[in-house]
Amino acid sequence: MALSRQLAASLALLLALAGCRNEAPAPQSAPSDHSKVEVRSLLLKDRRQSPRPLPGEDLRAELSLIETSEAGLNRQIERWVGSHCPRDPEQSLVPETGATCLKLWMDGCLKQAAALAGSGTPARCRYSAETKVLLNRDYLLSLALESYADTGGAHGMPAVSYLNIDRRNGRVLRLADLVQIHEPQLRALLEQQLRLALNVPPQASLKASGFFEEQLPLTDNVALDNDGLRFTYSAYEIAPYSMGLPNIRIPYAALLDQLAPDSPIRRLLP
Repeated sequence: MALSRQLAASLALLLALAGCRNEAPAPQSAPSDHSKVEVRSLLLKDRRQSPRPLPGEDLRAELSLIETSEAGLNRQIERWVGSHCPRDPEQSLVPETGATCLKLWMDGCLKQAAALAGSGTPARCRYSAETKVLLNRDYLLSLALESYADTGGAHGMPAVSYLNIDRRNGRVLRLADLVQIHEPQLRALLEQQLRLALNVPPQASLKASGFFEEQLPLTDNVALDNDGLRFTYSAYEIAPYSMGLPNIRIPYAALLDQLAPDSPIRRLLP
């Protein structure tokens, strides 16, 4: 009987230890964030030569395009890229894909090379563009298309264009969809942030600081990022070429009173 009690106790101990090992939860994989969309970059290139190339001739185009896991979203992005593709003014066709954009650019380059034939001047015609993700969360996607076009002048032309999409409904978001703010107040906020970024005192003249006008014009070239609304002006729009593409960010905290109840920006706030 004593031996049986000892065996029973040993068996109970073994079962208890086994139970302790089984209590540890199995590791679980982290849930996927469906508020984000998967993106990857595709590099498109096109490089050609005119029928009689001269030494130094350079005809080429390159586009880094964002592709997502959503077909409808990809069509929106491609049409946006195409609408900002530089092309010959005589070409009425607006390209709807990145590949068509590059082809139209190269067609224009070959036309330029043909016009220079016999002049002894080599054609220079280069275009490069990159699509970048500025924001990808809370079903909001904000993209920047940064490009540089050079057709042989004194210098090339840089450009930045933005696309903001609410993935819940596929809607392209404009400034009026994000904030409800009167023009004078928005101008004041832009100027305030510009002066802070460039260390221009409130009493100092903007024209004396290198800008074309004392009052900043408004731009609808605006993007969402994690910290605020980003406004970017084109070259020569408000300042000389040497000042690049003036970029102004207004923090979301400064816009709280101007947000509509259904503004997508509210998703980005703590």
